[in-house]
Amino acid sequence: MKKLPELLAPAGSLECLKAAVCGGADAVYFGVPQFNARMKAKNFTPDELEQAFELCALYGVKTNVTLNTLLYGREFAPALDVVAGLEEKYRPDAYIVQDLGLARELKKRFPDIVLHASTQAEVHNAFGLEPFVRLGFSRVVVAREAALDEIFAFSDCGIETEIFIHGAMCVCQSGGCLMSSLIGGRSGNRGECAYPCRLPYKGKNNYPLSLKDMCLAQHITEILSLGVNALKIEGRMKPPSYVYEVTSLYRRLLDERRNATAGEMRRLQAVFSRSGFTDGYFTGRRTPSMFGIRSDADKEQSRAVVTEIEQRKIPCDIKAELHVDSAARITLTCRGVTAFSEGDSATKAQNRPLSENDIVSRLSKLGNTPFEAQSVAVLADSGAYMPVSSLNALRRNGCAELERQLISARRREAAPPPTGGCPSADARGWESRWNGFARTCHPHGAKAERGLHCRSGQI
Repeated sequence: MKKLPELLAPAGSLECLKAAVCGGADAVYFGVPQFNARMKAKNFTPDELEQAFELCALYGVKTNVTLNTLLYGREFAPALDVVAGLEEKYRPDAYIVQDLGLARELKKRFPDIVLHASTQAEVHNAFGLEPFVRLGFSRVVVAREAALDEIFAFSDCGIETEIFIHGAMCVCQSGGCLMSSLIGGRSGNRGECAYPCRLPYKGKNNYPLSLKDMCLAQHITEILSLGVNALKIEGRMKPPSYVYEVTSLYRRLLDERRNATAGEMRRLQAVFSRSGFTDGYFTGRRTPSMFGIRSDADKEQSRAVVTEIEQRKIPCDIKAELHVDSAARITLTCRGVTAFSEGDSATKAQNRPLSENDIVSRLSKLGNTPFEAQSVAVLADSGAYMPVSSLNALRRNGCAELERQLISARRREAAPPPTGGCPSADARGWESRWNGFARTCHPHGAKAERGLHCRSGQI
């Protein structure tokens, strides 16, 4: 069966990261206090970073650190220092980057670093991939405005692709909106967007720029056929309850390889929506129905939602050996990691010896640990005996050792080399079309503005 894409959840705080892990995320993305596109999120203190990386290592959840703002020249050295510190202590699985100058310097200084191109980098179609492949990016986060057929075109380009499946939508092209910067001096490309698209304006429609949130929960089977590598949930400004509810639903849909039911859609809408959801960009149905605001009814519905975050358990296999006059030994195995622990010596039973069922029952009680026993095997001498307290101590020490081993064993894999194959600008004559445009303008003294973009072969 085809491998499922990675489910990537937002973590604007340590509490949200825990919720994402409990919800079943394969990976999380979060920011440090500097250089990330959600500067208003709580983000992470140094102590919280330590906890975050340990928790993700324990559960086998990948860590993606966001460094996805455009930098001033004076900020390059501090940004590189941030990465150097993270590399020395944690080695995150990937960095989500927008600034191509920063990406180039990171690859020079840390050759095996894994870079993902932020959605702010404005990759709308396969023709925009070439510079990212050349700079050594391992993955691009496709712009939220891309339609199904445009996403499908990425599948043969030799670089991993990640798409958004749920969350807030920007009314402008991803990374190309300057409205907040021009109106209020707070740039979205600096992590300080003031969300002017959510405000009322004079005119026939009081909220002409406010898009509903994206929701592709009813397109999961289509998405699984596209060959994308990761599915991303937006929401680093959202609370832990939102992160858990949305992540756990998409986890269930992916594991069962199906689309959301009507009841599940109602639950998602109750958790958070702006008068419903939209799939307009994905389907190509770009109509006024894509627009909506957060109504009083939406807020009341969300207040009525009660979320209980259940601890995610890690399955492990347990093997116990009890031999008379020898130290009892427990072996726990999880995700290819094996931990051992020894306890008190077993003795010959004076009255009632321990049965295999007694031992299995005691060793299976992992309630206060992050683990659950998926199998328990026992090798015990006939008539062997241990006090219940000694069995409990053996189990506790074994679990603690497995936890330490899983955390220490987590290491980032080296960045896979892109295989190429992405179409170049020449493939569709885009460069000549652009040059023709420039020549047309130059005789009249006009200069083409920086920042013009190619979408579907048109300027």
